[in-house]
This record gives sequence, structure tokens and C-alpha cells, in this order.
Amino acid sequence: MPEIERRSHIRKHIRMPCSVVFSSGATIFGYTSNVCLEGIAVESSMNLRNLENSISVGESGLLLITYSNNRQEEKIRLRCQVKHLSGNGFGLTIRFYELTPGDQEILGTMIASGSANI
Repeated sequence: MPEIERRSHIRKHIRMPCSVVFSSGATIFGYTSNVCLEGIAVESSMNLRNLENSISVGESGLLLITYSNNRQEEKIRLRCQVKHLSGNGFGLTIRFYELTPGDQEILGTMIASGSANI
């Protein structure tokens, strides 16, 4: 039986360096793995036990994503919340509507093209 997609937005595998600064004070560095308009999956070099000791489901934070704009490094800042922890990563819900119109366009273009290079 085929897997049923529960997401209301298309997700794309886009690998971009990122960091998340959480309300607890923890900062985790990693890479995005899946990106959509409602959430982002992040892979970290931390294992699940270390993640669970650093952050918890429901915790809020600020996600900084680094992308390439005409070969120059740029960043998008997104408020986020931990949705789940798994393996060596975690899923975040994001607030797309809180982005500036310019950042909404950039993130939308990345998802549509499947690329972090704008």
C-alpha cells in the first residue's frame, strides 16, 4: 500500500547549513534535509540522547538558514517550534506568514526549484 502524504504543502530535499537558537539557550548547528512552507527537518551531528538533553518538543527558537544568492552567502531568519525529535535530527514547524515578503519569495523559490541557490 502506498504511503499517504499528510502534509498540505509540497516538501523538497534541500540541504542548507543552518543553526537554531532555542529559548532554553541551547544552540544546535546542522543542515536542512526537507523543506516546505509549514516545516523544516534538520539533521545534526548530535545523537538523539544529546538532542533530548538539549531541546524538547514544543520548545520555540530562531532558525537561521544560510543560502547562496548570486554566489553570495545570505541568511533567512524564521521563528520555529520543535515538532519532533528523531535519530540525529528534529522537525520544526515554521511561521512562513511572519517572514518578510522578500524572504517569503526566496523560500518559495527554493522550494519550487528544489535548490538553495537563488
